[in-house]
Amino acid sequence: MEYKKYLKFGILILFIMYIMTVLYIVFLKHRFVFGSLNYDIPFEFYWKHSVNLTPFKTIKDYMVYENNLSNNIKYINILGNIFLFVPFGIILPTLIDGRFKFIRTLFYSFVFSLTIEMLQMIFRIGSFDVDDIILNVFGGFAGYFMYIIIIRIRRLLN
Repeated sequence: MEYKKYLKFGILILFIMYIMTVLYIVFLKHRFVFGSLNYDIPFEFYWKHSVNLTPFKTIKDYMVYENNLSNNIKYINILGNIFLFVPFGIILPTLIDGRFKFIRTLFYSFVFSLTIEMLQMIFRIGSFDVDDIILNVFGGFAGYFMYIIIIRIRRLLN
């Protein structure tokens, strides 16, 4: 039984490392966060040009203007947002005790994604896009589905 306590602690450390990696990828991968801020741009202008509150608008734009965008931009933005949250949906349920793991995993995926998007808007790094939240939560869902498959395979093997 003692090993389960150490295993759960190891999973918690893995989860913290995952969260730090996501924050690094989102905020620091191409620039130092505070060194890249441009406060000369009025916030109203930034809001108007860097905030999307219309669900599926960005995703639709990628499909409609697919010939004008490089494949890298489309794949990084769509698949990257999904894959970035798959580990969240796998690791978090192992740390959650009790019932409603699915609902709680989706809720925490939403909260974590919303927090990232809000920080991007506040610090004017990237853009606030509701589609990113949708894709991130879908990634959390896909990860949770993989978690269920892993649990069932583990039960079959035991």
